[in-house]
Amino acid sequence: MSGFEQYRQLVVTACEWRAFGVDDPALMAERVYAKLAGKSGGLRELYKAIEKVVDDAYRQAAGRKSFLEALQGQFTFARPAADKSAERQILDALSECRHRQTVLLREAYWDELAVEELAQLHRTSPEEARQALDSSLEAFSDRLAKKAGQRPDDPAAALRGIKPGVHHRWG
Repeated sequence: MSGFEQYRQLVVTACEWRAFGVDDPALMAERVYAKLAGKSGGLRELYKAIEKVVDDAYRQAAGRKSFLEALQGQFTFARPAADKSAERQILDALSECRHRQTVLLREAYWDELAVEELAQLHRTSPEEARQALDSSLEAFSDRLAKKAGQRPDDPAAALRGIKPGVHHRWG
């Protein structure tokens, strides 16, 4: 586990936004480290454990709902008013990106992974990771420009600004 210990704040941050409001991110981080006990590896193994713990948290939360609560959540009786806020535009632009682009953007700007870490996680070279991230950020910026009517000055800052939760990898 000592090889993973350097990522403790990353694990808390990643668990928080992936399961925002579902479970305590610090407790989830402890479950991640319990899954990694006695194991060695890198970011791929760490992220597999994070995804498993997040999936388990959602399953447990769903199991705590009564049948009536679950049924009530299935129906919308009134159409919500259109949200034209800047945050909604950013979220919409992000959701319109390709899945791979969205994953890279969240890992880079919400998990705060460096390009070298993205490369390790996705088994690619740092140059390829940088190109993929730049391309993803450009695609996001294009989509946001269409929604907002102008190109954002700093699309990375826009992404960082909508990250759910209060935890950050670097403080």
